[in-house]
Amino acid sequence: MMATTAAEALERFERTSDGDLAVTYFHEGKTPRQHPSAILRVIGDELKGAAECPPRIMPLWLANAAGPLFDARVRKGIEVFPDGAAKAWGLRFYGELKRLDGRIPFSVIHDWHATAIGPMIVTFSQRPEPNPWLGADPPQALAALHAAALAGRRIAADEWRPVLHDAFVHIHARGRLGPAVTATRRYTLDETVVMEADAYASAYAATDADAFAQAHWNDSSGLDAYAGLAVAAYRIIQTHAKLLADPDPNYDRYQYLGNMHACIALARLADGLVDCLARVAP
Repeated sequence: MMATTAAEALERFERTSDGDLAVTYFHEGKTPRQHPSAILRVIGDELKGAAECPPRIMPLWLANAAGPLFDARVRKGIEVFPDGAAKAWGLRFYGELKRLDGRIPFSVIHDWHATAIGPMIVTFSQRPEPNPWLGADPPQALAALHAAALAGRRIAADEWRPVLHDAFVHIHARGRLGPAVTATRRYTLDETVVMEADAYASAYAATDADAFAQAHWNDSSGLDAYAGLAVAAYRIIQTHAKLLADPDPNYDRYQYLGNMHACIALARLADGLVDCLARVAP
């Protein structure tokens, strides 16, 4: 039977052994599929994914994000985090959900973008060459707008939209990374950016958590599109910096470095998110 409250979910997570926290897979034919993250599995064995998480425990957007943020510390072969780091983060996470009784205000989203996601993007945007993001103004306006919303200012969609548009153009490195048209969605980069900006502008203006959860239509990471792109960008810039210093780079090392830095970025955002939850008054 599934847990129905954040307090019950915390109790279940406390009883979970470190060995049960790993990322697990099943197969559909020959295709491997990942089981729900252990941060969600503790809610109930019958839970098939974030969409089935009881809203009394956490909202959909947070359930979507919790998996990748937690799994960053339990990825097999990524030897970055000390033993017990994943369990410690999960205890903090569910501890805050219990304190708030699962009632997570939309302000947490603004806080997270203003104090964790935005600063990470600004930092790597200013790294020296070779850097696809260098030379373009980092999207400080977006973090500032989130900070204003966090302070209580009502911001209309028309004010969000151009700021989001510029931020998405920047995080896509103005098309300098990857093809402008994907195989699965035949939109140009410009069209993608417009759709992302429109979707998030509407969600932010309405402070609609469900709309926010559904807005990242083109991102499979579980994070919202902007946060997911920030992790991908951090992975790219950190990996390239290491490979430039390697006289004989190889594919396996490139993949390992990329995965490692993605996990580092996710863990950084995970810590920032729990800090945001901790700042919410009960």
